[in-house]
Amino acid sequence: MLFGGAVVSALLGAVVGGVIGRKAGVEAAKTADRLSQTREEAAATALQKAIRGMLSVEIAQNLEMLAVFMETLASQPNDQSGIEWMVANPTPHWSTTVWQASILHVASSVNEGDLRQIHAHYTQLSSLSSATEELRATSREASPNYHALLQPLDAAKTFAENVIKIGNPIR
Repeated sequence: MLFGGAVVSALLGAVVGGVIGRKAGVEAAKTADRLSQTREEAAATALQKAIRGMLSVEIAQNLEMLAVFMETLASQPNDQSGIEWMVANPTPHWSTTVWQASILHVASSVNEGDLRQIHAHYTQLSSLSSATEELRATSREASPNYHALLQPLDAAKTFAENVIKIGNPIR
């Protein structure tokens, strides 16, 4: 009987050890999963913060270039409301690197209202550049009509005013 008791004792020890080992393994897996999830959330938060920061800097840079562009235009002699100056001076090369490179992450990094304003910022800058290109193209015609030149000039000024009005939605 002594041998049978040892077997039962060994078997019972193995079962109890297995249960304890399984429970410890499950707890270790849960802990590892929680830590992994916490790290992923921290990384996502850091990415969102980085995107917001980089977009804010890029928008601020565009606003500074636009301010200089508009101040220079305003200080030019009155030559048909700045048409000749704007024809001779293209708009700055707007910075869109962050916007284009992080477009998939921007929506999760800003609220919907800011997203609309950020999109409007970039769209209005693009439209401003297009209007000045149209102004240049119209001015190259054999005998450009002054009123035909006013339309893209007015559009360009409106787009510039819109960008200034939007400002930097990420503060």
